[in-house]
Amino acid sequence: MKDHSFAFVTEMPGNRVTPEQLNMIACRYAWAADLVEGLDVLEVACGPGLGLGHLASRARRVTGGDYDAECLRISRTHYRERLPITRFDAQSLPYTAAQFDAVIMFEAIYYLSDVNVFLSECRRVLRPGGMLLLTLPNRDWPGFSRSPQSYHYFSPPELAALGDRHGFAVEVHGTYRQDGITLRQQILGVIRRTVTKLGLVPTGRARTEAIRRFLKKWMYGRLEVLPHEVGPELANGCQRKPLSMDQPDRVHRVFYVRARLEPPAPRPPPPHRLN
Repeated sequence: MKDHSFAFVTEMPGNRVTPEQLNMIACRYAWAADLVEGLDVLEVACGPGLGLGHLASRARRVTGGDYDAECLRISRTHYRERLPITRFDAQSLPYTAAQFDAVIMFEAIYYLSDVNVFLSECRRVLRPGGMLLLTLPNRDWPGFSRSPQSYHYFSPPELAALGDRHGFAVEVHGTYRQDGITLRQQILGVIRRTVTKLGLVPTGRARTEAIRRFLKKWMYGRLEVLPHEVGPELANGCQRKPLSMDQPDRVHRVFYVRARLEPPAPRPPPPHRLN
């Protein structure tokens, strides 16, 4: 993982976000909460903990962790003794084997320098039949914009291949369907890429957020304040469509990925020996 802060690419409580951004955050945690009912859950790259509270309302036990010190400070200040929140690298999870039923990583897998190491770690800390839940942008959607700190974005065929390599059965759903891209989105995409490429947004937190807020309001219009916790009441529907695993998808903006840990193949019986 790159050794720098991820706070700039993370939406923090109190930030101004578009209604669609707020809905996207709430929808992915509502989806995950339905799947982890009564389970022991680890959220990797939990950021400031926006969804930890909702997950904890459904799961048996929730543990959060992140690499970024600023994200951890915010999440620990908010949750205090309610939830354990630890600093770690996603490629070296500080937990014993078979400790969790589900691992969650939302909008972060593309920041990992070695995804194979992360998946090996997930396999190690998951119990038999456990699952990994991911969300990530679709790089093949025409309006896709790459994060300046990212390594690689994965298509459904690549996700399936990764799953096969590490013993996961992978299914991918597409969300936020949009056929093509509007002229406005093309213009906004050019602006975003130019701002990122030229480094026009400085790194100081207060000044950075002020500039981000100005650019968002100018580009998108109405903004809302991001709360410390997002709940299901903020998820205004998010239709998911199962996708083919053998070809790229070009009409959905976001992928929801559910990877189930498959049991190891049974060993063949020993050969029969004749006396």
